[in-house]
Amino acid sequence: MKNIIEIRETLIESTRKEDYIKYQDFADKINSGIILNENLDQIKVIGDILSIVSIFEFVKRGVLLSGVVSTNGMPGNGFYKLMNNLDIKDPNKDKIWSMAEQIIKNKKFWKKDRNYRKYKDDLKGLEQLEIMIKNKVIDITKDITPHFRLIKSLTK
Repeated sequence: MKNIIEIRETLIESTRKEDYIKYQDFADKINSGIILNENLDQIKVIGDILSIVSIFEFVKRGVLLSGVVSTNGMPGNGFYKLMNNLDIKDPNKDKIWSMAEQIIKNKKFWKKDRNYRKYKDDLKGLEQLEIMIKNKVIDITKDITPHFRLIKSLTK
């Protein structure tokens, strides 16, 4: 499987080129070897990876990069749960509208050539985060939102 930095790059490129990318296509692009239809538990593995990258991008740029990965044009419940955990959903809007706003915000940000050139290689904190995951300091199989402050401190 690709490392987190390469996964982030895949998400950025997918955001710039596609309306959305299906979970299985994303799993294939990152060389995960996961066949999602055979084992639904594997969706959690993909979701955990997406959450890490999304929290990193949210801390750095205020966008949820993982919104580009979806089933039928909309991200799954994990994306909405992440929005709730990061307290970024609008209580006056329904679930689908709140998710759509985040997806549009992400696409607008990454499709701007200026933002792409300036931030595509801004990895400060992501390398350390990947080391912490590999060394099991952060367990991505559990809810990672409690690590939000840690991720925030790594990116400063």
